[in-house]
Amino acid sequence: MSIIKDFINWLNSTKLLFQREEIEKLNALNRRYRSTLTRRDWFINLFLAPIIIAGLVLVLTFNPIYTIVEFVVIIVYARRFIMPEVVMHNYRVEEEKACNKFVGSLTQIMMDKNKNIITSLERANERISGELQAELAPLILKIKLGSENSLIKAEFARIYEKYKNDHVFVQFMEQIETWVIDGEINRNVLKNIKTYHDLMYEKRAQFYAKKREHFRDIRSMIFVIGVFITLLITSFSFNTYRLAFVDSTIGTVLSVVYVTVVLLIMDGFRKNYFDDNIISLKRGGLE
Repeated sequence: MSIIKDFINWLNSTKLLFQREEIEKLNALNRRYRSTLTRRDWFINLFLAPIIIAGLVLVLTFNPIYTIVEFVVIIVYARRFIMPEVVMHNYRVEEEKACNKFVGSLTQIMMDKNKNIITSLERANERISGELQAELAPLILKIKLGSENSLIKAEFARIYEKYKNDHVFVQFMEQIETWVIDGEINRNVLKNIKTYHDLMYEKRAQFYAKKREHFRDIRSMIFVIGVFITLLITSFSFNTYRLAFVDSTIGTVLSVVYVTVVLLIMDGFRKNYFDDNIISLKRGGLE
């Protein structure tokens, strides 16, 4: 245990692991819709890949130095790419969910012509949670207090900028702004926008489901690799395997090629998996 502790302390001293400020930033982003990252989250996203790759290197080379170097390299990789991208991906998924729920709730409430704008916005905002709820609260408060139109427009502009990537949500909020400022609302237009937002949300849900399918394929590939190596070792005696493969030139070359291919597959998959632009569906090979 002391060796592991010393190793982790060394990683911290060389800043290969996250510093406190970086941890707080990731936790803050995750808390916008979820809770603080758990130890399980940190282990899976930061240490699991290094452990698997290091185990692969150890079995192929029986060289602890190569294994440690590979472990440190993948730790740095996971710190730089995997962990931040997992948190950001989860944030975007939850944000889309909140926007869709707000659009659906507000449209449903506004179908009742007896409901005024303030009541409708307040009730719809109560049905969601997280960052979107907090972002809409100042806007609703200004409308409720009867603030000047310039102040209300500034709040709408802030919402448009914040959620500019969700074009349909912005169009929906523009209709709400027209209702607030001009006192006019076309409920049929609102309903059509809500339908289109539902359609886009469903498309993204299917897109994410396809990604999870590919993730399961990668896990299966890793399992097959493990089974193959296990069968290779057990089919020979330990000494025979070491002499015939580990200590041989061809074995070394094959090991280098094998690990390199696995790393390239892992990196390519990561880039596609965390590319949440639905337009990139074809380009990312996730049709």
